[in-house]
Amino acid sequence: MEIDIYPGFRVEEEGKHIANNSSPSNFTVFNNKLHFTANDGIHGKELMVYDGINDPVLVKDIRQGINSSSPSSFVEFNNPLYFIANDGSHGYELWAYNGTDEPAIVSEILVGSLGSHPLY
Repeated sequence: MEIDIYPGFRVEEEGKHIANNSSPSNFTVFNNKLHFTANDGIHGKELMVYDGINDPVLVKDIRQGINSSSPSSFVEFNNPLYFIANDGSHGYELWAYNGTDEPAIVSEILVGSLGSHPLY
């Protein structure tokens, strides 16, 4: 194991101690850093970045609280990293991240909380 993003254990029925799991997924390299989705136990599944030296850090808690924005379908195009995510207000929509500023929604393609669910 390289890094324990979601350390500790939770107690299940019958007192069983189960290791927490950050469930990292959706790995992509952008600006020479590894970007991926993971659950740190505080923010739900959100966009994380790892430089290969320091511990991974949360890029932004797109959907506040323990609810997950579940970023996925990462594609780099003309420098920004594009992906889909759900901020809890717009549903799954297209987002962009330039590696410096916070990720931002590109467009609310389908107005309302249902989202347009753009893929690839």
